[in-house]
Amino acid sequence: MAIAIAAKITILKMLASGRDAEFVASAVPDAGLTASGVEHLGAEHGYPDRDKLAWAVDILEKQKLREARAEVPPAKASAPARRVHAAETTGFQNTASDVNHDRLDSSRREPAPPAVDELIAQARESGKARTRNLGARIEGLVDDLRRRLDSEEEEARQAAEREAERTAALEEVRRLEEQLEAARKKARKFKNAPGGNGRAAVTRSPSAESRTPGGKAAQAALDYNAAEVRAWARENGIECPTRGRFLPRGVVDAWREATAS
Repeated sequence: MAIAIAAKITILKMLASGRDAEFVASAVPDAGLTASGVEHLGAEHGYPDRDKLAWAVDILEKQKLREARAEVPPAKASAPARRVHAAETTGFQNTASDVNHDRLDSSRREPAPPAVDELIAQARESGKARTRNLGARIEGLVDDLRRRLDSEEEEARQAAEREAERTAALEEVRRLEEQLEAARKKARKFKNAPGGNGRAAVTRSPSAESRTPGGKAAQAALDYNAAEVRAWARENGIECPTRGRFLPRGVVDAWREATAS
């Protein structure tokens, strides 16, 4: 399948700018080429040598311009355009042929400006050292610009990845905070529950009370392991004293319900 010259120019320019074959194939679908087809076309014009590609682009653009000029029909010889000057008539007038002739001359006088790579390639082939040196400096600046743009693109990609990780971390923190709040509500519920609902009972020995002054019990029997309750409360984010044998009733009730089987 023949490829239009405009598509060829576009493909070669993109290859010369450092784009890979897969990207070029997807960016120029009208050419109907796969990535391997793009590489084959580029190899015919010097790929992967970017200087050769730029030179090939220059040749193709000149060929395209010649073909465009050849397609323009010549003006009729029997009716040459004649401009009517203001001195010959009472008003300034232009015939239709004058307008068409002006447009044709304008299109021929003002071709599309060449691309940067084309200018650099032309400067490289110049016979004047000053022009060659200027082209070399511009080529270095263009290469530096391309590297900077690639670096900015990579920085933007990394920033997007960091933002995605930050969003995921914040979501995880929110989920854990919701779980902690639910555990605290559950602990407060048991703490404020009325008596007789499975609250921890503290049994005091009557004999011990009778042996202490003022009827105060010296010892009390506990029906829970304080260390075990503290460990459970710590794992579930529930506040609990770190010392002492007697723990808050709400914490003990929550532990008892959670560990009951």
